[in-house]
Amino acid sequence: MSKRLVIVIINYRTPELVVDCLASLAHEVTSLENVFAVVIDNASGDQSHLQIDQAIQEQGWSDWCEVYQENDNRGFSAGNNAGMKVHEAEFYLLLNSDTLVHPGALAHLLRSAEENPRAGLIGPQLLTSEGQLDLSVFRTPQPLSELVRGAHLSVIDRLFARHVIADEDLDEPKENTWLSFAAVLLRRETFEQVGPMDEGFFMYFEDIDYGRRVRSAGWELGYCPESVITHLGGASAVNVPGCESRRPRGPRYFYEARSRYFCKYYGLVGLWSANILWTVGKGLSLMRQVTSGRPPHSCQAEGRDIWIGSIRPLRPPSLPQKARSQ
Repeated sequence: MSKRLVIVIINYRTPELVVDCLASLAHEVTSLENVFAVVIDNASGDQSHLQIDQAIQEQGWSDWCEVYQENDNRGFSAGNNAGMKVHEAEFYLLLNSDTLVHPGALAHLLRSAEENPRAGLIGPQLLTSEGQLDLSVFRTPQPLSELVRGAHLSVIDRLFARHVIADEDLDEPKENTWLSFAAVLLRRETFEQVGPMDEGFFMYFEDIDYGRRVRSAGWELGYCPESVITHLGGASAVNVPGCESRRPRGPRYFYEARSRYFCKYYGLVGLWSANILWTVGKGLSLMRQVTSGRPPHSCQAEGRDIWIGSIRPLRPPSLPQKARSQ
C-alpha cells in the first residue's frame, strides 16, 4: 500500500545522531496517518546499523521505521535514491541524520504541499544548534558567483548582489533559488517526472542540481517557515559555497562535485571561467588581507583543488577511501 509520507534518513557512521533524529520524529509520525521512516545505512562498516535497529526495537518504533543496509557507499544521492525505492509514497522527506524535527513540522510541510500543488520541492525553516536561522534558500551558483565567493569583499558583494549565493530574504522563494537538502519535501509526481538524483554527485551540489532540474520541468520551489527543523551541522555549513569562516582543506569529492555542476550547466568554458573568476576574486581578497591583516576565508589549498577537481569533470565520482565499504 502506498504511503502518504516516507522519510529517508542516510546513515554513515552516525548512529547516535540517527537515533536522536528518530526520537524527534516519534510523536510527529504517530500523530499523522500512513507515515514511514526508512534509514539507509551507506555501508558504514562499523555495525552502526545494528545500533540503530536495536534502538528502534527498544523504543517500539518498528511499526513506522526500518533500517536497510547498502553494500557500498555510493554517496548521498545514491543513498536517497535507494531510500525512495523502498516504499511508494505521495511525498518523500529527505532528512539529514543531524537534524531534530520540531513539533508540527511534518504536518506544516504536508499542508504547504497541499496548498501549493505546483511546488515540487518544499523546504522547512532550518535552525542551527544555537537556535539561529540556518540559511536554507540560496541563489543558483553561476560562474560569476565564483568571483564573489573568491573575493569575499563587501564591495564585490554589492556590485554583484544577484550573484551572492546566500539569500537572506526568505519571505518568498524566487525562481533562481535552490533549497538545502538537509531537509526537503519532494512530491512523488515531481520525482517521477524529473527522475532520481544524479549519482554522479557523491556529495555536495546534488541539491543545486536537482533544484534546477525540478524548475526546468516546470515545477516551483516552496518554502514553509512554519515547519521548523534544527540542523545540528548547520553552523559549520561546509556544503554552502561562500561560507564565511576559514576552513580546513575540503574533501576531493567537493571539488569534483563543483566541477561536475559547472560543466553540466555551463560547459567546459563555463567551468574554466568559474575557476578563473574565483582566482581573480581570491587575488582581490589577498590584497585586502595584506593591507588590513584580515585572516583568509577560503579552504586551505582551495585554489589548487578547484583546478585539480576540474580534470575530467563529468566522470563518475571517485569514492574516498573512508567512504568505501569495509
